[in-house]
Amino acid sequence: MEKKDKVYRSLDLYTRLQKGEIICKAEEAVNFGVNEKSIQRDIEDIRDFLKMQMVEVGLENDIIYDYDKRGYRMQRWETMSFSNEEALAITKILLESRAFTKTEMTGMLDKMLKRCVPAENSGRADCK
Repeated sequence: MEKKDKVYRSLDLYTRLQKGEIICKAEEAVNFGVNEKSIQRDIEDIRDFLKMQMVEVGLENDIIYDYDKRGYRMQRWETMSFSNEEALAITKILLESRAFTKTEMTGMLDKMLKRCVPAENSGRADCK
């Protein structure tokens, strides 16, 4: 059962890092009922996986410790993200086109922000 718990914990952390969340080791240790060293090992396993992905797929992502937010986050180096200026330009073009309903426009802009703008530029919540 312990191995299954570790796999679930690692996948949960990886998924949340991909979403741009900040992972605080102490909080996660409490949430999963393990010590901080276990969470640290999970983060190292994810780093190893990302290094393999870099070689095999060409995505250059890494897990870094963000001292300002006091937690770990995924640093994305892939070219799939827009800069702040690019995101603003696309947003202006979409809004000025008036080709979509408010609901459609909100949905598209939310998706763009979640998937195409780096987490550090999107104003997502920090770790407490």
